[in-house]
Amino acid sequence: MLKRIAWGLLLASLSMAASADVFRWVDAQGRVHYSDRPEVENAVRVSGITTHASDSAAIAARMQAESDQRAKLAAQETQQHADQSAAKAVQNDVGKSREDQCKAAKERYRVAIESQKLYRVGKDGERQYLTSQEIDEARLSSRKDMDTVCGQAGS
Repeated sequence: MLKRIAWGLLLASLSMAASADVFRWVDAQGRVHYSDRPEVENAVRVSGITTHASDSAAIAARMQAESDQRAKLAAQETQQHADQSAAKAVQNDVGKSREDQCKAAKERYRVAIESQKLYRVGKDGERQYLTSQEIDEARLSSRKDMDTVCGQAGS
């Protein structure tokens, strides 16, 4: 018997909350407002409006889904930023490497042009001096290497 009374009171309280009064009024700027309390004197009670209890499980699920979506977007943004940083670092490294290669090619060309005698190292580590024709070919080869590594404006 006590359980029936408790259930009856619970249902009655839910139905009262579901049929709460709603008031409508227009402010000085012409905006329409709705509230469960009459905020101004010209507020009019609106009839025919019923309210329903919120589904807390559905709200929690929606909020969790939105939170998961924000976390996923943040992770993608972080990954994209990391990828961009890595690409920029690679670009800088490639540029530095090309700069170093160009400096080395310029130095080889400078040595080829300024040296009176050039040599290559033989199998046993001995110096084998180049002929005048071989020196000219080495200088031309050094120039072509420098132009290839540094671009045509390498000198």
